Amino acid sequence: MVKNRTFNHLGLILELFPSNVISLLKMIQPISEIYIGNGKLSGESWTPTFHVKAKIDKKVLIVIRDLTKKNIIGHYVDNDEVVVTIKIPDEFHSIVYHFIRGEYSKMLSKELQKKLVNKNRVMKFNAYNKIGDYKNVFIEFIRASYNMGTNEAHYINTENLEECDIPPLLKEEVLHFNNKIKKQVVEWHDHFKLLNKTI
Repeated sequence: MVKNRTFNHLGLILELFPSNVISLLKMIQPISEIYIGNGKLSGESWTPTFHVKAKIDKKVLIVIRDLTKKNIIGHYVDNDEVVVTIKIPDEFHSIVYHFIRGEYSKMLSKELQKKLVNKNRVMKFNAYNKIGDYKNVFIEFIRASYNMGTNEAHYINTENLEECDIPPLLKEEVLHFNNKIKKQVVEWHDHFKLLNKTI
């Protein structure tokens, strides 16, 4: 299955969430899709929130309902699938900001990278930090995004790389994407930039 950039990059920070959220995420493995919004549910404004799709059984649904009552998470049904919503804390909003801009190298501080690193992520983090030749990481992200075979890699332009992946397209990162939620995400981005001029 092709994974979006929320799944590949921003989803890393889910491991930094409170232990009860992490426990729930372990229960609903494998996670099939992660988004940063849902166009059908957009209210007056957009707030950075994960929308997580996974196979959920009755036992897990009990845990989800309990955490929803405690205001730790939310959930809804979308096309007969349960989607868990997890608000992204303010402390991670700068990560979301850089993610939206496709600035993967600015997303995670060295301190956060130390908390998240494992042997499977060394190449990814080296690419985030622009260490060494990261064009192979770029090629793998593009191939995975567009379901390309290894024999098609030569079509991918790796000249003048500034990041290890192309910027996210909101239509791939938001469930039921529409112009209303696009406008709300752009407004959030612009407001965040205005408040954080040093970013």
